[in-house]
Amino acid sequence: MVLALTPDILIIQECESFGKFDFSLFPTQPTSMHWCQYKDGKKGLAIFSFGEFRFAVHEAYTAAFSVIVPVVVSTNTEQFNLIAVWTVNTGEKDGHYIDQIWKAIDHYENFVLATKTILIGDFNSNVIFDRKGKEATHTNLVAKLEKKGIVSAYHSKEGQVQGSETHSTFYLYRHKEKPFHIDHCFVSSDFLARLSSIEVGGFEEWVQHSDHVPLIVTFEN
Repeated sequence: MVLALTPDILIIQECESFGKFDFSLFPTQPTSMHWCQYKDGKKGLAIFSFGEFRFAVHEAYTAAFSVIVPVVVSTNTEQFNLIAVWTVNTGEKDGHYIDQIWKAIDHYENFVLATKTILIGDFNSNVIFDRKGKEATHTNLVAKLEKKGIVSAYHSKEGQVQGSETHSTFYLYRHKEKPFHIDHCFVSSDFLARLSSIEVGGFEEWVQHSDHVPLIVTFEN
C-alpha cells in the first residue's frame, strides 16, 4: 500500500528481510535498496530509492546505535546526506531510544552537516518522555540539532510546538485513543527552504497495516 504513494525514497522500520519480499509486486523496481538487521532479530530497517534516486551506505556506519544508517543519496543533479532512523530500547544502561539517536548524532557528527542533510524515521521520542536531569532527552536533541542548523520539518512547516503536536504518527497497540508523535524528519536549512509539504497518514487508512502511519515529506526540485 505504501508504494501507491510513489516515493522517491522509502524508509520502513521493523521490516522483514528482502528474502521474504516478492519484488514482482512492486509497481516500480528500486534503484537502490538496503536492509539492516537489528542484532539477531528477524526485523530491521529497510531503505529503498526509486527512479533517478540512488544511495550508498556511508563508510562511517556502525551497528552500535540501534538501526541508524547514514547513506549518501545521489540524483542526476545533486547529492545529500540522509540518516535513516529506527531507535530500539536495548534494555541496557544508556540504551534507551533517545540515548541511541543522541549517541549516533555524536558519532556521525561529520556527516550531519548544516546543509544537504536529512534525518528521518522512527525516533521513538518526544518531549513528553523527557526525564528530568538527563542529558539525552528529546528537548536537548532538538536543541543539539538546531545548533547545527537542522530543524524538524513538521514543526517548522505546520507551526507546531514540540510535545503538543496535532497529528500523531504512532498508535500504541493500534488504539486510536493512545496516539503519539514519535516519527520525525529533521532537515538542514536548504531543505527547509525547499519543503513543499509534509503529511501524516490517517489512522483509519493505515491501522490495518501498522501501528505507525506514514510521514510523507515532499521537497521542490
